[in-house]
Amino acid sequence: MTNPVTRLLIAIAVVVVVYAGSYAVQGALETPEVILPDRDFNTLPVQLGQWHGKDVALDPEVFVNTDAKRVVQREYRDNQGHALSLFLALYDEPDKGVYHSPMNCYRANGWQKIEDNYRDMECEAAPTIPIRVTTWEKDGKHEMVIYWYRLGEHTLFSRYDMGDVRIKMAGKKAWPAMIKVLLQTSSGASGSAESDLYEFAKLVHQWVEAEPQGQAETDEVLANSLEDPVPSQ
Repeated sequence: MTNPVTRLLIAIAVVVVVYAGSYAVQGALETPEVILPDRDFNTLPVQLGQWHGKDVALDPEVFVNTDAKRVVQREYRDNQGHALSLFLALYDEPDKGVYHSPMNCYRANGWQKIEDNYRDMECEAAPTIPIRVTTWEKDGKHEMVIYWYRLGEHTLFSRYDMGDVRIKMAGKKAWPAMIKVLLQTSSGASGSAESDLYEFAKLVHQWVEAEPQGQAETDEVLANSLEDPVPSQ
């Protein structure tokens, strides 16, 4: 049997360990200072490859409250009349950013998820990242959505991923702002819906990842990166 002094020392050690652990967890859950970029996301080119865009209002059925610091919402069309929408947002509170994901916003507005896949997006002028491809149905309508979040060099999709990223970024005194890219099109409009979204996503990804000082050259390349249009099926 241990003596009272030994038991007291053990109790003190347990308290110290628990306190230290709680302090470490609290520190990992706190977001440090977030540095917003000087870059204006409204300078995203209206001409991206074969797609020409115009600013539109946010869809009230999906984006009731974005909590974003900066938002760009556009509709783009190609020379065949195919249309897709772009939602680009910058968050200085990453937890709010990942809360406003399609998994929450679409479901909250009556859409039912009928397909959900991940695929790697490979670009010559930007890092290869995973993206999430989902299809939703509501009142006979089908929408295909591609989205991803970028927090520095990390790609994530949900609040669960946010926990992993916090662990990886623990100890940093400042974080970059979180960027959200969401693309949407009617999956019944043409047989090339996913191909359209994927190719357009690569153009947006290249622009988002480009260094601001080289933005003029990047914009020119993107505007001239016309590809043979995908025929309707």
